[in-house]
Amino acid sequence: MASELPQEPVPAELIKKGDIFYDKLQPAEALKCYLPAEKLDSNNVRLLVRIARQYRHLMSDATDASEKIQLGQTAVCYAQRAVSLAPEDPEAQLALAISYGKMLPLEETGAKIAISRRIKIAAEKVIALDPNNDLAWQVLGRWYLGLAEIGGVKQYVAFTANGLIGVDAKIGKLLWRYDATKGSNGMSILTPVSPMKELGSDKPYPGGFFGLKPHYGQLSMLYAPGDRPTHTEVRGFGHGGSDGTGAWAFPAEDLIVCYFTQSRGQVSMIRLETTIQDALLQREGAGEVPAEMKPLIGTYYANFGPFKDAPFQVVFRCGKLALDVPSELVNELGGPDKEGRWKLLNSNSNAISFKKDSEGKVLALLLHKPNTTFELPRDKPIDAERPKK
Repeated sequence: MASELPQEPVPAELIKKGDIFYDKLQPAEALKCYLPAEKLDSNNVRLLVRIARQYRHLMSDATDASEKIQLGQTAVCYAQRAVSLAPEDPEAQLALAISYGKMLPLEETGAKIAISRRIKIAAEKVIALDPNNDLAWQVLGRWYLGLAEIGGVKQYVAFTANGLIGVDAKIGKLLWRYDATKGSNGMSILTPVSPMKELGSDKPYPGGFFGLKPHYGQLSMLYAPGDRPTHTEVRGFGHGGSDGTGAWAFPAEDLIVCYFTQSRGQVSMIRLETTIQDALLQREGAGEVPAEMKPLIGTYYANFGPFKDAPFQVVFRCGKLALDVPSELVNELGGPDKEGRWKLLNSNSNAISFKKDSEGKVLALLLHKPNTTFELPRDKPIDAERPKK
């Protein structure tokens, strides 16, 4: 009697054996079972997810960079196959997000940007399919934490009932919120946008773009009108600092401006904003000077504090009056109020008014500061400094 031929193991049996090795943290042994099972059942999504996981474990154990890359790419390949077979399967999408995440530190900068975006898309897809998937939230939190560190601000990422928040690790300020309850397309950062203040005071942060206030949100300086702008009202964005280095981007004009001085404590960066607006942006209200403003425009001479015969200029910009203080800022003016005072919008307390004769001719500019007023005559003193253009 002929002996019976041994039966080939079925995929389910191989997978079961592989799971035993997986539980023992033996990825190489697990693959010896999973890979033969994959040849018999190549469209098994759960099996492809298992294989991707084992290659990630081998990648973590590898010490050679080229070997790590090869193993990581193999993990990504198996995860991609799982997603292509079952795009609505949260475990397949999670395998792809994690596999990409393992590859991220090994990639060049250009590839990192593309891979980072894929991680976010896959993690958000998992959460949309399974909002209670804790591991997906962890992946997304790590993604935002990486983004925060790129922005130069050390942050803590914390979980909330509906998503994530990012908190400035130094001062505890809420910087952004991720809300997963905004519908199927609601996976976006909902950043609190707040008007910027001077460091250590309640004074408005000085800016040179007339009609646009500097706000902070999305880890950037946002330039928009009003005190609580919507995202659609943001005209430009960028970042700057006290070191004399800044960058601005204006999508509507397809414009990016970078400025490098490495010189601290200067106002040239803010004055450059005024120049950018004059020369490169579409300015509103840049037409004819209103008749009531024409008599006020001109040069007035200061002799107080550090100023000696210094020319202060009242100019017309973007439909408004402005006071150009030499070696300082071009200050947008708001007003006049019922007392005829024009408030310097870069200041909480300073304002100007105009001294006139009985016939209404402007004789001098009055600079109102707390507890004192300085008079700047219009008549040019002898040997006075010429205004700088």
